[in-house]
Amino acid sequence: MLKSLLGGPALASQALGLRWQGGHLLSTLLFHRVPPARDPISPSELVLPEFERVLDQLAEHAKVLPLSEALERQRRGRLPRRAVAITFDDGYAEWLEVVAPALRRRRLPATFFVTTGHLAGGAMWHERINAAVSALPVRGADLPYGLAAFADLSTPQRRVELAQALQQYYKHVSLRERNQGIEALEAQAEQPLRAPRPFDADSVRQLRQQGFEIGAHTVRHPILSAVPDDVAREEIGRSKEELEAILGERVPMFAYPNGVPLQDFTQRHVEMVKACGFEGAVITGGGVAGRGTDPYLLPRFSPWATVPGRELLPVARNAWQRPGLGDLQQGPARPKVLFVENGSGFGGAVVALQTLLDALPSDRFDYHVITNLAVGDFHRHPGVRSHQVIGDELVDFRPFAAWLRRGGSGPLARALLFALGRADDLVNHLPHMARLWWAMRRIRPAVVHGNNEPGANRGALLVSWLTGVPYVQHLRGGSGLTPRSQGLMARPSMYIPVSRWLGYELLDAGVPAGRVRQIYDAVRLDTAAAAPARDLRRELGIAPDAVVVAMVGMLLSWKGQALFIDAVARIAPAPGAVVYLVVGGEPERGEPGALQALQQRLAALGLGERVRLVGQVDQIGRCMQQFDVVVSASLRPEPLGLVMLEAMAAGCVFVGPNHGAAPEIVVDGENGFLFEPNSVDALATKLAQAIAAAHTRPALRQAARQAVRDWFAPEVCAAYTAAVHAALAAPDLHP
Repeated sequence: MLKSLLGGPALASQALGLRWQGGHLLSTLLFHRVPPARDPISPSELVLPEFERVLDQLAEHAKVLPLSEALERQRRGRLPRRAVAITFDDGYAEWLEVVAPALRRRRLPATFFVTTGHLAGGAMWHERINAAVSALPVRGADLPYGLAAFADLSTPQRRVELAQALQQYYKHVSLRERNQGIEALEAQAEQPLRAPRPFDADSVRQLRQQGFEIGAHTVRHPILSAVPDDVAREEIGRSKEELEAILGERVPMFAYPNGVPLQDFTQRHVEMVKACGFEGAVITGGGVAGRGTDPYLLPRFSPWATVPGRELLPVARNAWQRPGLGDLQQGPARPKVLFVENGSGFGGAVVALQTLLDALPSDRFDYHVITNLAVGDFHRHPGVRSHQVIGDELVDFRPFAAWLRRGGSGPLARALLFALGRADDLVNHLPHMARLWWAMRRIRPAVVHGNNEPGANRGALLVSWLTGVPYVQHLRGGSGLTPRSQGLMARPSMYIPVSRWLGYELLDAGVPAGRVRQIYDAVRLDTAAAAPARDLRRELGIAPDAVVVAMVGMLLSWKGQALFIDAVARIAPAPGAVVYLVVGGEPERGEPGALQALQQRLAALGLGERVRLVGQVDQIGRCMQQFDVVVSASLRPEPLGLVMLEAMAAGCVFVGPNHGAAPEIVVDGENGFLFEPNSVDALATKLAQAIAAAHTRPALRQAARQAVRDWFAPEVCAAYTAAVHAALAAPDLHP
């Protein structure tokens, strides 16, 4: 008899009754597409026969209510026992063809949350992925970042796995990147793409005319936390307006795309939903809504287990599950994230960290910062609770090492260099690690985030590993590790390379794709447009109509200042019309004598009057708008040059080498200029073109600003980074 009870709906019904004895609880079910038969590319989808068995059990054992009615009853504490609401997300032809008839036969109400962007034609983004993957060639497809493992698509299972991987990846990128990536896949199809049957505005009207409720689900289904606030606000509000125009009536309910609290949306987006006039909203992750549940955070779950006779067991289990962080404002104590910056001084990495902290949500995490030098103004960031300087250099052994290297490379020199390295470990790195360990014991972070390459951050990496704290390695340059220390590459829980070029370097080094999350650094457009920190033109006596060409960067040989000077020597002088500047100083831990070497080069070439060495300029991002052309001449590939982004954001004409991450951003002749790396002649040619375009091609400068606006919004960078922190630090925040 016990076996019979466990195998049928009686146990589920009993569980529902025990849990909901006093009423006031609502279980909301979430479905998407319900095809009549199994789709080979989506074998896990619920099909019509399984869906109908669920409906039969609900009709017999639950009280199914329209969602808006259930919400009103919940507010008044008048929900019936075993109250259930049925909801659907996105928009599919099957809703009219099979779902609505199945519901009507049982006289069950439902709410359909519609994504409006495809109502005028086309398909949902994930449907386009499925169609493209089904039509890709067996071999040779050019797959997106990190998916080279799917080059062989000779079996149906591999296509299913690729479709799932693509959907997971493109769910969390910008709308522009998603669309470009899907278009690139579609262009490689060797068979006609199988378009889904249309679901349009008339389909929405028909569903409403049949008595079903319609809710809004944004326009293009972005992850709200991964887009700028103005885009999120537009997506929420416009979807409501478009549906109300179609139906001629108010649309009261909203569904957050993907819907995981603190990951896919935050309290900011809840406030947007309220401001747009919605009366309630649904999330995902499970649990039931009670009398005190926020009406804008109504939990839902998908009852995927459909074993015949046990359709209500998932519903019963869900009734006992706690809601997925029901109230964002009254959630658990905020986890702590510790940023560790071990660089050579104030530079791009510090600026990038400050910009990131400006945009990171202060209502989700508490942030702490440790630096090895007194750099940055971190206390001004609202989420930062502490900033501590822990030095990592009691004794500078570099002059001794340089002296030994000049003496030769024989066995004795190698032995002395080895001994010097161990002395450096003993005198500098071990005390630094001990102080880091003590600071981490005091702060008790949930995540440690290294802001520089792992070689510089190896102390934080090792302390995190020894203490079992998840470690995120931001990567803005090469790994910085010697062959003997490659084992450290396996330690970080997650890498954040700042460009795809650098991400591929990690993948080629054997780092699993699942531990690589490429996130571009952020650039503040408002800073680029703000009043300059200094009037450099006036200070330097530059005429208002002169074209200012500036190379900006710390004075390091690999930055290419010498290459820039040599290129200027190849350009015919135009007195008073063009002024060349080298902006930057020697970093605290840089190359002694770099400035003197450049001065000597200028004197040898007779360029002392044409090229000026300006030195370090604070808040250089706010001075960029005083330049017309900004140059990067790096001799080795840069993962992502902050100077490039700041210059483009300020509307300057950018000139850079065609390697590293620059080709990801700059389209030669359209939003900047690219030259052959390490070529003086090529740089001189592109410099001449950029000078000519400075005042004659405003569209090029506007295109540069737009590229930065599209790809490097601080809100996007912060949202992606916060999602990494949440996934590693607080799994309890994820329902």
